[in-house]
Amino acid sequence: MKKQLFLYLLALSTSQVYAQSDVFDTGKISQLSQESKRGTFQNTTFDAFEIPEYKLDQAYIQKAQEEIATLQRVLKATNNLNQRTGTQHRLAEAHWEIERTVYLKQMERYQKNLDLYQSKKIKTKPTVPTFSGEKTFSYYKEIIKNNPRYSRLDEVLFYAGFRGKDAHQKNYHKYLQALVKKFPNSAYVPDSYFKIGEYYFDDRKFDEAIASFNQILKTPNKLHNPALYKVSWCYFNQLKFDLAKKVMQKVIENSKDVVSETDLRNEALRDLVLIYSELGEFVEADHYFTSIGEPEYAIKVLEQLSDIYFDQSRYDLAIKTITLLLKKVPLSPDAPKYHSKLIDCYDRSQRLATAMKEMNHFLATYEPESRWHRENIEVPVREYAHNRSEVYARFLATRYHEEAQKSEAQDPKKSENFALTAMGFYKKYFDRFSHHAKAYNLRMLYAELLFQYKRYETSAVQFGLVVKQNPKGKHAKKALVGQIDSLNHVETENYKKIQSIAEKKKATQEALPLPDTTTALINANILYVKLFPSDPNASKIYFQHAQLYYNYNYFDNARGGFEKVIQFYPDSDSADRSRHLILDIYNIQKNWVGVEKTAEAYLQVPRFATPKNKTLLLDLIQGAIFQQGKDKEDAKDYIAAAKTFENLVARYPDSKYADKALFNASIDYINADQSDKAIAVSTTFLKQYPNSDLVPQLMIALAAYFDEKLDYSNTARYYELYVSKAPKAKAAPDALFNAAVFREQLKQYDQALINYKEHEKLYPDSTDRETVIFSQALIFEKQNKYFPAIEVFERFAKTYGRKSPKSVEAYYHIAQNLIEVKQPANADAFYQKAIDMNKRIGSSDTANHYASKAEMALLEKTFKQYMRIQLTMPQSALERNIKKKYDLLKILKKEYIRIVKMNDPEVGINALFKLGLCYQDFSQALFTAPLPDNLSPEEIQLYQVELQNQALPIEEQAIESFESALKKSQQLNVYTQTAKDAYTQLSQYKPQDYPPVRFPLIKDLYIVEPWSSQYAGEQQ
Repeated sequence: MKKQLFLYLLALSTSQVYAQSDVFDTGKISQLSQESKRGTFQNTTFDAFEIPEYKLDQAYIQKAQEEIATLQRVLKATNNLNQRTGTQHRLAEAHWEIERTVYLKQMERYQKNLDLYQSKKIKTKPTVPTFSGEKTFSYYKEIIKNNPRYSRLDEVLFYAGFRGKDAHQKNYHKYLQALVKKFPNSAYVPDSYFKIGEYYFDDRKFDEAIASFNQILKTPNKLHNPALYKVSWCYFNQLKFDLAKKVMQKVIENSKDVVSETDLRNEALRDLVLIYSELGEFVEADHYFTSIGEPEYAIKVLEQLSDIYFDQSRYDLAIKTITLLLKKVPLSPDAPKYHSKLIDCYDRSQRLATAMKEMNHFLATYEPESRWHRENIEVPVREYAHNRSEVYARFLATRYHEEAQKSEAQDPKKSENFALTAMGFYKKYFDRFSHHAKAYNLRMLYAELLFQYKRYETSAVQFGLVVKQNPKGKHAKKALVGQIDSLNHVETENYKKIQSIAEKKKATQEALPLPDTTTALINANILYVKLFPSDPNASKIYFQHAQLYYNYNYFDNARGGFEKVIQFYPDSDSADRSRHLILDIYNIQKNWVGVEKTAEAYLQVPRFATPKNKTLLLDLIQGAIFQQGKDKEDAKDYIAAAKTFENLVARYPDSKYADKALFNASIDYINADQSDKAIAVSTTFLKQYPNSDLVPQLMIALAAYFDEKLDYSNTARYYELYVSKAPKAKAAPDALFNAAVFREQLKQYDQALINYKEHEKLYPDSTDRETVIFSQALIFEKQNKYFPAIEVFERFAKTYGRKSPKSVEAYYHIAQNLIEVKQPANADAFYQKAIDMNKRIGSSDTANHYASKAEMALLEKTFKQYMRIQLTMPQSALERNIKKKYDLLKILKKEYIRIVKMNDPEVGINALFKLGLCYQDFSQALFTAPLPDNLSPEEIQLYQVELQNQALPIEEQAIESFESALKKSQQLNVYTQTAKDAYTQLSQYKPQDYPPVRFPLIKDLYIVEPWSSQYAGEQQ
């Protein structure tokens, strides 16, 4: 029994021959006449080919060959029948194992070579290896013939029968029949009957097969249920389906809860499904399988019946069966197959609308996010659902698209509805199947439909994906054109919204963000030219990509694009437009060298250099050179700028920029402090462009330059030229005034007078008129032309009177000039007019100054009279003169103090100095007074002491006056000749405090009190 159990377990690993296909092909099931149908479960003693893996190597073969060699030596060495038979038995087994090992290795090698051949990696088709088993069977036959009493003869007979089919032995079953006949009690008997039954089953002798299987059923053994299983299949092949069903149910009943027969039971359950399908009893099958706790097999019955009804074109029944099937197992791995067949049923029964509805249902039911998809993770199952979904999604999209086209002419609204539905299905298709092989053509249809209904942004994306999928495909060009057209529509609308902003930002060269659609259009343009460079529209399309960069202010990209248009399509209209825009870009970027060089190059292009364009290019060249000069000016490279401007005039003397260029060159030479070149270029400018509006500006600039250089002659000259060219200019009055002033400073008095007189004539309302008239009088005075001077001063005083503080000065100058012409008597009257006018005008430093000077002038007669009085004898004359001199001193002191209080620094210092001289003269007169006659020596001494006592206080007052004059001079920073004279006087009185020095050094002295306060009262 132990050996029989071992043999049965080995039988479970045998190869299987299936009675039906994976998809339950009922068409094949019905063809029972062609070949016998057998269950998938096979039961034999063991697999004749089974060899442990560890034996399948060279070491095992070598060991077996060594064993064979040993056994052959033993066989030759003995004549004992039983020993020889045993040795032959072992040799048979050894040869079988070696040959089968070699055969399996050959088969493995053959399979590898066959794969290489089928994949076209090798050219020669491999030869199928063969197996003979000839040596083994030669030993089997010799044993059976020569030793019928061999103790293991039943085993030899069994293996001869079991292996006979593989060794191509005819009637191999006879070995097994001999075994059961000669050895009815052998452990190999059940397996032999089973193998005999299979032999008759394969030979379609079902009654003989049943008889052999029934022999097994007569005694209890492990092959009881497998034999029943084979009997059921014999009845099935005899079309005795009821009997087959009952026997198979018996197998299922007997094998329940038998662990060793689990596989047999499962096969029986599956095969019973086939039997029920042949009977068409799906209700009974559902009842039966449910009753035994195996409801899933009822599903198999429904599967089989749905296939049968479908093959028989009984679509209504198939629909009902499949609908029930889907209701029972909606999450089954085979549910997509059921559902697909349901759709086929509707389609074949001319119910297309329902079929399409189910297709849509199919897509939703088995989509990747569905419950079914989550429950079914097997790759093949998911692949089937995916592939069928692709077919249905494609069909729905194209079908609705087709309907839209059909109804377009008759019913546009209906056509649009169909189109919108088609768009929806197209989108669903590409959401799931964008990488499918069919997607290429389908996407083209989708893109065209979107474009037709003005979904331009979406159509652009779809056309682009067509191109991306296969840039060399049959739709590539058409799709690329569609993408460009779609994006053009989008770009037109988008750019309208920002065009004004883009134009404004061109001045600052600020780029705007490129919309994604614009970038896509640029890329599409470039790709089109790359793929179809010779296309008639290629130049326009290539131009567009550069134009888009230009529109959004990406000027470097745009220029590069335009240059390539010119390079690849030089004689196209697009090239001409590109040339214009390249020049415009250089202009926007202020790349004046680029403008100049590019325009010069384009002048050499005959196609482009038309008369109109030639005029434009020349103007651009000249303007660019001019702007280069301006840039150099901005960089303060004035000499280089000037040379650039001169170069422009030299090359293009008739340029509209010529006068401006020479003007700028002059200014640049001025800024570079190149006076000679500035004058030379200015002279050329005046000569060549005397009527230029820039002449006045140049003259004023030159005047300012020479003024800064202290070259007053040229300054005056260019101011005068300026006025001659632009007498009505706003700056002309000031320019002419300055010219007169500079001429006066240069002592060119005649020209100065001309300028002043011209100014008075041209600009009567000028705010400088007062100064202009007064300056003329001063010049006459400097020329010693006193009468003309007096005339102008009088005209001035008459004209301005108390309105101008300078009227006081005018009166003073008249008096001075009268003195010069020896009319001192008349002079005093004008001094007095100056004093009186000052009182009428009020506070004015200028008026006060000349009024103070007039006061001093009028007091000068008294001062001179005082200084002429001498202390001489006789005594009466001496006393009289002392009194007279003292009286005049009091008058002078009073007047000088009054003048000091007028607070004019210069005149006040002079008054203090004059007062000091008065005191000094009086004290010296006392010190040197003559002695009276007839005085004794003692009296003389007393007389002199008394004179000294009288003279010393007066001398102190002289010193005090000189010191006050000097202190005030330092305090007010007024260092006049009078201050120097005061210091000289003090150095004689106080040499230690005021040592002799070279002026203008003056000792630091400080006056704390107001400078005239010490003279507030009359000094004693």
